[in-house]
Amino acid sequence: MKKYVSRVIVMRNGTRIRDFKNYKDVGTTDRTQVQLMECNGVVDNTPQYGFSIDYVLPVVNPKQDWTDVENETWTVAPREGGSKTTYTGVTYLSVGDLDTDGQKEAVRTVTFAAEGKIYE
Repeated sequence: MKKYVSRVIVMRNGTRIRDFKNYKDVGTTDRTQVQLMECNGVVDNTPQYGFSIDYVLPVVNPKQDWTDVENETWTVAPREGGSKTTYTGVTYLSVGDLDTDGQKEAVRTVTFAAEGKIYE
């Protein structure tokens, strides 16, 4: 039976980020279809890379400042081995609303943009 990736390690400039619940890669659209008078065509897009993490707020020092993330290198690797993804030129974009229901941990989604993405 095949094994699949279920857990990942997120590294910020070589330092492991531990207080996160989810990681989500922002997909890229390489081409867009355009409508012409008599047919359809295709144009190449400028690739845009990015990702988001659901940051779990710790009890001690819950306010995390992400605005200092600029031109960094972040790596996401499967915990059990396998290929990793490295994002270059990572810059902070936004922090989402606080999400809590009173029974689970409180999280905020933090979104980042990247200049490049390397699969290794």
